[in-house]
Order: sequence, then structure tokens, then C-alpha cells
Amino acid sequence: MKRIATISVILTLLSGCAVDPQAAAERRENLMVSVFPQAADRQGLFLVFPLESGRLYDTLLITHFVDEVSRQEVVNRVARYCAGLGSPRLSGQATLVRELGTATRPRSDGTQGTTLEARYDCTEA
Repeated sequence: MKRIATISVILTLLSGCAVDPQAAAERRENLMVSVFPQAADRQGLFLVFPLESGRLYDTLLITHFVDEVSRQEVVNRVARYCAGLGSPRLSGQATLVRELGTATRPRSDGTQGTTLEARYDCTEA
């Protein structure tokens, strides 16, 4: 009986750890909206993750669908984000620092697409 109770408790705890895909998509979307408030700037993006440096979020890890948005367009969007930070230590420009790899990710419509994850930095003035 103790064994059944123990297994039941373990299964209950593990079920609480399961990832809810809908909740994960909503968290990704909320994070993207905080960086790119304009819907057009979020088109083709899977994930945007800002990184802090010197009390500024001047580095962005971005995963985008390669068939929906080009690298250069992502750089342009990041440059607009950088210019909006209004920091005198930044030039308002952005650079693609490093490509971190490609993967296949789910789109919001349920299909799969190839994504590129890369690090983009706001350029120092």
C-alpha cells in the first residue's frame, strides 16, 4: 500500500512539471512584445530573449524562421530597438555577433519551420 501511495505522489509531482505548450507560447509572445511592441517587428520571430549588460538590455538572442524574415531584416529591427533605448553609450546600430545554430520549430499554425538562433548586439558609440 505504501508503494502505491509513493508512486501516486511521484506521478502527481511529475505531472505538475509537464510543459504546457500553450503557456510556453504565451510566455514567448509576451517577451517578444516587451522588446518589439509593433506586431510587424515580431513577424517571423520564434523567440526574443534580451540579455542585460551594464543595466541595459543591449544584447538580444533571437530565433527567427529563415523563410519568413532575413538576417538583415532582423538586424534592422534590432537597430530600431537599440535606437529606442536612448543610451548615449550606444550608436543606435546593431550587429549580428554570432549565429548559434539552426533547428526545426513549430509555427503558430501547427506547421514546422527552420529557425536560426543568433546573438545581436547594440553597437557601442
